[in-house]
Amino acid sequence: LVRRLTRRLSFGSHLSGALAEQRDHLMSIAACPFDNDDPVHVRSLHTVYKKLLGNLHDMPRFGQHWQDIGFQGADPATDLRGVGMLGLVHLVFFVQCPTYWPVALDLFRLARDDVHGFPFAAVSLNMTRIALQALRADKLTKMSSAKGSSVYDAVNEFYVAAYYRLYTVWRSKTKTIADSGFVIKDIEQAALKSAGPLVKDLRKHVSDRQRRERADVEDEVEATAVLTDVITAPDDGTV
Repeated sequence: LVRRLTRRLSFGSHLSGALAEQRDHLMSIAACPFDNDDPVHVRSLHTVYKKLLGNLHDMPRFGQHWQDIGFQGADPATDLRGVGMLGLVHLVFFVQCPTYWPVALDLFRLARDDVHGFPFAAVSLNMTRIALQALRADKLTKMSSAKGSSVYDAVNEFYVAAYYRLYTVWRSKTKTIADSGFVIKDIEQAALKSAGPLVKDLRKHVSDRQRRERADVEDEVEATAVLTDVITAPDDGTV
């Protein structure tokens, strides 16, 4: 069944060889439901919760606490039905990747805003859905075929890029949950037109943030060196 579904979903793709195999693997993950008996599935769910909220302990498998990270009920598996385990894989990737964790944190803080908040995990699953649509429509072929890249890399990066686009629109235009359907639809249309602009915006944001962080570190090192010189300077008795 998974093979038949994969062939149907990937029909018409220009990817071939190893890249086609990676695409098919991603499609099969998207067709794989959450399994309560699979410890990897359950552990992945706990990883996302603990990373976002800073918890040290696993929470019960069922309960309203899952709404704290933006699932829509007591059982996250219900939300995952649309994109399967790929939706959870993307959430784990987002919170565990050092490059994108600051983006995830910015989004999660915005999602918890009293006025402009939205269900973080549920919206994330929509970004996974859009990434899959872009993959099926061959919008990620160039990224996947780039030197040193893969279909996995392209889909992961595009997923983050789509969610970052939502973040920039949401903040700049002070959106609320009532606008979510329109914002997501606009991102979907942009993705199916061209993946490039979304990815370019994300890469620029990441590059700018990293440059600022390096500058901050350099300033701190310089300030520490000056302070050290002052402390260790010999006292010549002058005032």
